[in-house]
Amino acid sequence: MRRLWILFCLLFTIPLSAQTDTIPNDLPATIFENLTVSNVEIRLPATDSIEFPELHFVVNETVCEVNIEFDSRVMALGTLAVNVYGAYEDYVCDEPAPSEQSVELSRFTEDQRYIVLVNNFSSQFYLPSREDGTSSEPFAVAWDADSSLIPFERSTSFINDVDIDLLDDETVSLTLSGDHPDGCETDTFTVIRPNHPFTNEYVTEVMRLLPQGVACPSALQPYDISAEVNRNSTFAPVSLASFVVDDVIYTRFDDAWEAMTEIPVAVTDVSVSQNNISLELDVPENCQSLTGARTSDFFSEVAIVVRANSESDCDGDLVSETLSFRTPTLPIFINGTAYDENGIISPQATAQSDQNSDEGNFMRVDTVIDSVDVIVLESFPMQLQVTVTGSQPDGCDLPVQVEQTVEDDVVTVEIYRDVPLDVMCPAVLLPYEETIDIDGSFEGGTITININDFSTSVDL
Repeated sequence: MRRLWILFCLLFTIPLSAQTDTIPNDLPATIFENLTVSNVEIRLPATDSIEFPELHFVVNETVCEVNIEFDSRVMALGTLAVNVYGAYEDYVCDEPAPSEQSVELSRFTEDQRYIVLVNNFSSQFYLPSREDGTSSEPFAVAWDADSSLIPFERSTSFINDVDIDLLDDETVSLTLSGDHPDGCETDTFTVIRPNHPFTNEYVTEVMRLLPQGVACPSALQPYDISAEVNRNSTFAPVSLASFVVDDVIYTRFDDAWEAMTEIPVAVTDVSVSQNNISLELDVPENCQSLTGARTSDFFSEVAIVVRANSESDCDGDLVSETLSFRTPTLPIFINGTAYDENGIISPQATAQSDQNSDEGNFMRVDTVIDSVDVIVLESFPMQLQVTVTGSQPDGCDLPVQVEQTVEDDVVTVEIYRDVPLDVMCPAVLLPYEETIDIDGSFEGGTITININDFSTSVDL
């Protein structure tokens, strides 16, 4: 018999200090705007002080209010992830910008390296022990000093295989293997963050931090990395944590880890009257539904999903149910859609930036080139074609841009896509193959052809 596990009591019974408060990726695109940060520093007190370290940074935009959400629990795993955003407002504000902000780091661990992820900013640092004060480790910060953090480019790797073992009653071992999207050789990190709004679930990524402006070889680079997670020091000790890798949820059932897929439940006819919420659900009659809920200072969130493994038969006729509850905070997100007393909230932003709206907010992502075949056409003067094979380093299906220049005997071709910064792309490779006509003609000699980071030549 299908059971619906309703956890709306979480909206009232979980103390705010015990909640995980990082915004899910779909929230800023609707009624919140991620803000640009700069001048990020780690400020450490004196070694004999009882004060905590602090993360300091500057918010560049003008907003009505800067909202900061930070879950300190995953610091034990070396992740310092902070979301900084401007909340939904229905009026224009003109508070001065830039503004300096700070976050207290109460759950730090000495002699540990940390990955810092603050909106657009990525970095790393090594926290030495108070007894030593300083360290010769790379990117070490010093006690009783303010240390500026070096910005890096964040590079997320592809995960092909996941192996989870229970080492003892408290420790879980995660082993992840796959490919880096380029040939740059640098440290590889396992980054673990809360999966909201479900408690005791953690999104797991493999990440590298590359120096800004570095040009990496266009080649996939295999990796294998392991991490140990102690539930009593980091997660809720009442049960083992579940881990989300590439949208697959690995959960412990009957002494084994099962891979579960997740489908949002259809939610219709949502009614919001002040803080009273009612909605209708359409759930397959032979499937189980799971509900997660949380509140923060700025919004509430509810997610209702169906989870099943590959052996589950989760289908059948839809059954409608009506739910009613109260929430202490509006707006409320229900399966990713925001509501207030007036219904669905249209996308809008409060930040005022100097971004050129005509050009858009995009990131150029180069195509990975595996091989290039040069074809000499039967013509005079001679003309060339190149057949290019490779892959896009993510799963976003976007238009491919091809630009080329010819100078003397050197042909340069750039193949790339413009990916919006607010789009989350699946971590899968998309095959690419295209035949490109080279501009102009050639009378002889050796022609060098550069396509992204791939070079070849042909003798005419």
